[in-house]
Amino acid sequence: MALRDVDLVPSKKTRPGWKKIALVALSALVIAFFTRLLIHSQWIFPFKLANNEMKPALLAGETVLVHRSVKAGEIKPGSILLLHLPGNPKKLIVRRAAALSGQRIQIVDKQVFINEVPLTEKWEQDIEKSLSYAPVPGSINNRDNTDPVLVSPGFVYVLADDRLNAMDSRHFGPVR
Repeated sequence: MALRDVDLVPSKKTRPGWKKIALVALSALVIAFFTRLLIHSQWIFPFKLANNEMKPALLAGETVLVHRSVKAGEIKPGSILLLHLPGNPKKLIVRRAAALSGQRIQIVDKQVFINEVPLTEKWEQDIEKSLSYAPVPGSINNRDNTDPVLVSPGFVYVLADDRLNAMDSRHFGPVR
C-alpha cells in the first residue's frame, strides 16, 4: 500500500474564524468579571489574616473567604467568624464561636466549660496550658479564669484559638 500525501490543514469550513474566537474569549472575560464582582460584593470576599491569633487553624498571611450574609441562627459552635473589634469598628478580627445564645460559658484554669461541660477542642494540644498569667490589679480581664457568662439572645461568645496572645470575649464580652 502506498503512502499518500495528506492535507494536514483543515478546510476553511471546519476552522473557526477569528471573529468567533474573539467573541468566545470576550464572553468568557465578561462572565468572569461580573461573577467576581457579584461574588465579591454580595456573598463572599477574601480576607487576609494579619496575625497569628487563630493559630494553629489559621496563620498570618493566609487568605480566607468570608461569607457576608451569615445570620445568627446559622452560626454553630466552632464556626470561625469575621467581626469588627468592639471599640474599634474599623479593625476586623477573626474568632471562633465558643458559646451561642442561651448557653453559659466559663473558663476555669484555662479549661472552657459550656453549660458546665468541658469543651473539647481539636487544637487543644497546641494551646499552651503551662503558662500562667497574674491578673492586673483591679482588672476584670483574667485570661485563665472567668466568671460564668450567660450569652444573651442574638449574641455569640467568641474566643481566639491562640488565647494567650489575643483579645476576645473574655475582654470585650459577647458580640452580635
